[in-house]
Amino acid sequence: MLFGTDSAVRQARERLRRTSGGSEVQYRMCPSAVLMTASVRDALRMRQSTIALGLEAVGKGQCAAFFSAGNTMAIYAVSRRRLGLLSDISDAALAVVVPARCGPRVWLDVGISEDRSPDRFRELAHMGTAYAASILALGAKRPRVGLINVGDEPGKGPQFLRDAERLLRGDPVISFGGNVEGNGLFRSPYEVIVGDGLTLNVILKAVPAFLEEFGFTGRVLRWAAGHRVVRWL
Repeated sequence: MLFGTDSAVRQARERLRRTSGGSEVQYRMCPSAVLMTASVRDALRMRQSTIALGLEAVGKGQCAAFFSAGNTMAIYAVSRRRLGLLSDISDAALAVVVPARCGPRVWLDVGISEDRSPDRFRELAHMGTAYAASILALGAKRPRVGLINVGDEPGKGPQFLRDAERLLRGDPVISFGGNVEGNGLFRSPYEVIVGDGLTLNVILKAVPAFLEEFGFTGRVLRWAAGHRVVRWL
């Protein structure tokens, strides 16, 4: 199901008709769209926007998921209002699947919250474990969780990370492996990496910027294609 303003839907329908027929796509005309420059407050007021109606369809069971390349914070805010949160989760998180030689890895939170309380890291570990178990080909294996830190030894880092590590080690629901420092993010044996929204957001944006700056982007993409992980990019 494709949600868009009148002109956007007409353009998409024509493009799909020329390339693949588009006969299986349902189209939903929406009165408005949330711009990238729109504030969260404005997005919440737009009850008939493409984002609002798309998420409403998910809530009604008409769609299984909602995908958008639009305003991230608007999608986050509207989804919280339209879909709500699980009872034991205080806030949502942004997760990305990152390609690595040892297999794809789930990183979260990459930008929603800078909350550094131990309970927040526990929530991230639970959400990341559930997400990784559902999208990665792990079979019966339980995803292992790593905590981004300044070193991989136990007890490293500032107090909030030491507190988080202690809580994660004692959690019977997850399989906590230990700390992961920056140079181990792409070599870590852990399928899930958790960190606060500021730290992982900076890393996520710095890595591709570095590759582009020094001309390594093409080489990495060719490697990813050769190792069949390009679908995770």
